[in-house]
Amino acid sequence: MELKKQISILIMFVLLTLPTVSLAQTINFGTAAKFCIFTASGAIANTGTSAIKGDMGTNIGAISGFETSSNSGNQYNADSVSRQTCVDLVNAYNQLVVIPATNTTHTPTFGTNELPLIPGVYTINGAASIGGTLTLDGRGNVNSVFIFRINGAFSTGASSAIVLTNGASACNVYWVAEGAVAMAASTVMKGTVIAHNGANSMGANCTLEGRIFSTSGAIALNNVQAYLPCSGWLGSISTDWNTAGNWVNTVIPTKATNIIIYAHSIFSPILNSGTGKVQNITIQNGATLTITGGKLQVAGTIINYGTFDASIGSLEMNGSSAQTIPVNTFANNNLRNFIVSNNVTLSGQQNLTGTLSFGSSNVTLSTGDFLTLKSTANGTARVADITNGNYLTNTAINGKITVERYVSAKRAWRLLSIPISSIGAPTINNSWQEGVGGNSASDPNPGYGTHITGGSISNGFDQGVNNNASIKIFDNATNSLIGLSVSSNTNIPITTYPAYFLFLRGSRNTPLSQGSSAPLSATTLRIKGKINTGNIPVNINASNTTLVGNPYPCAIDFHSLIKENVNDIFYVWDPKLNGSSGVGGYVTFIGTGLGQYISTTSVSPESQYIQSGEAFFVQTDGIRSGTLTFTEAAKTLGGNDAVFRQMTDNTNKLRVNLLAINTGQAASLCDGIVTVYNDNNSNSIDNRDAKKLYNAAENIAIGREGINLAIESRKTIDSNDTTFINLYTLKKQQYKLEITTEGINKTGLHALIKDKYLGIQKDTALNMDGITDVFFTVNNDAASYAVNRFSIVFRQDVVLPVKFLSVKAHRLLKDIVIEWKTENEVQVKNYEVETSADGIVFIKAYSIDAKVNNGGGQTYFWTDKYIADGLHYYRIKSIDFDGKCSYSAVVNEVINKGLNKKYIVVYDNIVKGNQISLGLYNIDKGNYVLKIISMDGRIADQRTIEYAGGNGVQNIVVKNYFPSGKYELILSDKTFNYHTNLLKK
Repeated sequence: MELKKQISILIMFVLLTLPTVSLAQTINFGTAAKFCIFTASGAIANTGTSAIKGDMGTNIGAISGFETSSNSGNQYNADSVSRQTCVDLVNAYNQLVVIPATNTTHTPTFGTNELPLIPGVYTINGAASIGGTLTLDGRGNVNSVFIFRINGAFSTGASSAIVLTNGASACNVYWVAEGAVAMAASTVMKGTVIAHNGANSMGANCTLEGRIFSTSGAIALNNVQAYLPCSGWLGSISTDWNTAGNWVNTVIPTKATNIIIYAHSIFSPILNSGTGKVQNITIQNGATLTITGGKLQVAGTIINYGTFDASIGSLEMNGSSAQTIPVNTFANNNLRNFIVSNNVTLSGQQNLTGTLSFGSSNVTLSTGDFLTLKSTANGTARVADITNGNYLTNTAINGKITVERYVSAKRAWRLLSIPISSIGAPTINNSWQEGVGGNSASDPNPGYGTHITGGSISNGFDQGVNNNASIKIFDNATNSLIGLSVSSNTNIPITTYPAYFLFLRGSRNTPLSQGSSAPLSATTLRIKGKINTGNIPVNINASNTTLVGNPYPCAIDFHSLIKENVNDIFYVWDPKLNGSSGVGGYVTFIGTGLGQYISTTSVSPESQYIQSGEAFFVQTDGIRSGTLTFTEAAKTLGGNDAVFRQMTDNTNKLRVNLLAINTGQAASLCDGIVTVYNDNNSNSIDNRDAKKLYNAAENIAIGREGINLAIESRKTIDSNDTTFINLYTLKKQQYKLEITTEGINKTGLHALIKDKYLGIQKDTALNMDGITDVFFTVNNDAASYAVNRFSIVFRQDVVLPVKFLSVKAHRLLKDIVIEWKTENEVQVKNYEVETSADGIVFIKAYSIDAKVNNGGGQTYFWTDKYIADGLHYYRIKSIDFDGKCSYSAVVNEVINKGLNKKYIVVYDNIVKGNQISLGLYNIDKGNYVLKIISMDGRIADQRTIEYAGGNGVQNIVVKNYFPSGKYELILSDKTFNYHTNLLKK
């Protein structure tokens, strides 16, 4: 007995010391990967009620018996998909049978009184079977692979089971039989089962986490549960990554999950919020994965046979062993944000358009010289603080990076810095002249590089009309910018000087022979080298000023730099200013001592944030030298990249302030947002939009593309548009939205402030050229403090000269009468009354021919009958004989025709004097308290009225202070309380 125990221990030791097999994702099933049940030639027959999660199909045969069963995937029968699946299945089979065996001695019987099996390739020379429980031990490796090749039939005993432990996954378990496969009743099977040239069957109540295939034979099922082995994307509900029903087994992937993005899904996955997590990810040919507002964490490998669009998303590599990003992983090689939380190597070109950052200590990014930090008219990529606020240590970047700087089309001087190390630095010629300096006509890479003049061709200079120096360096001794020595050349390392004063005429396709008459063009300058990281001290001369270049490919906050005997004053060059010859001018900044700066001009986009590729001047006390030290912590997202782009006219604005109405009706400003409208802006989020930074208390933000903004830049409104207002951390009290419009009022544009909580009866028309106040209260109802309670909906209409003097809507018993008066009626064919249930979408309800058309005016009426209860909106549309249209303002009125319903309404609810006509309907006889309350809570009138009952009109003259504005009228007794609104002109 003791000897048997020692032998068992010895066998265990030998098994545990054998090498493991790790071939995850190397078996490519192609289109077959999404199939749970498939036969290349044969019928699929089911008995009882089965549940299949995955595709099912046959290329030759019938599918039957699933009338009472469920199938979450698609069914294919003798079509283009099934034909391709036949090919892909055979290819997968061929891959599995050629992998070298690691175990050829195992008995044909598995699972009976044996130790757990370790990863490997097991071959059986004949038929094989499973009896009892077979345990597969992944030995802590989620990528471990088990392959069982059986040279004969394969069967399982009743109630036999496969158990996976220590990282073993059904994704990586394969059973290949050269003959028929038969699973007895209640078998629990794990892995992909292939019957080569044989039938495949599953007995009653079997469970399969895997796939069942036959290359030539029928498949029989009997009341089984079968689902795909990997957390594959089915996409049967929506495009949302975070919807569990879109995934196999309705489980959203985790960091330990291997996933497949299957082709032929109804919906392709989009990760637009939150963090998606995976181990290994495979994207099939024909499949697409898109990351937008979310972040995808990958702990293993990425294999992409389809399309991986991360151009506006974020990717984090966070595995425990070294990872590689293969060549052509992303669509057009573009990636927005990249987070390095592991040792990562790039195997091919990658273009970063957003931010490169680190998420863990002791990790290195090896670029392989393939990484480019892109700069375009929409923004410039950057390398963020690699210490993450001194939280991380031992982070590094190995290899070169190409750093781009986009420059807009303007002939002007620029102060440019060099954001790379001097180690192996390229020349000026190779960088800014694209390697063809001295050949003015050469433009090898359209849109890149520029001409540099001021010397001879032999020294690498291009030749202009006057050949003036277009590149200068700063001479501290004379405190002036001087031309790069003609005896020097543009073949010197670009890091010879920390910064240059460069005159940019445009890209290298600019014809120098035309001088200042040459057409303008934008260009992108680029430098390839090892970027600067870590602390970088710069010596500042005691006398005069010192030109300093931002050494990082990232904006920095001047306030955050370490200054030793360096004044809190700096000078920058703004190429947009009308300086000497209209090619730029200096802007001076001085610190306030509070981390803020005052500048000499308020129209410049320059600020305390020095942009990537920008240089500036500083001074000491004039007596002693000093040191200015750049640190990773000084890097920032702040600032305005517009110094390298076209200036925009930001005079057209929509400003929304959030104010709290405190005790005593005093209003205090909590927060605010601004939308700037200009044709040069983009409606997509870019560097002209400022993300929201949150206060400890109340917050207001603009919601756009899943991101909260404090300042948003949008194109001039010329069509329907919506501003989504998000509110956070409100208290239970009264608030006010103070909405100010500036420069956006134009004919035909109108807007409504929508309130989801109070409904359309509380919608407020926006003053398009002034201030609109919207008062609201937060209470215990969660909907009252919903984040998306408010929005502003704009609508643009085409207009004509006809003038509407007034438009009114008022109750007449159970109908609504529309009255409109016109002026300057010329060439008007007819008027149409349009109605709406929400104040936004209008439909035609009535038409009447114009009565005057001689330049005079007229009054028109129409009665809206047979209308439903609720609030109704109206506007008048005038149509001239040429088909052109104009619109009146929008008015509204409420109707309630319930026979026994009690309600009140203010006739002609725009009150011009102090008299209010109040209609009362189905009101009981009795005494009632009437209150008229302004939006700031002041009671304008309160009285008791005696009412005889039924339907009638009460004329009320307000004798108190009754200024213009919006009011709420309340009529109440012990059992009745009704509210309505009125507007005092």
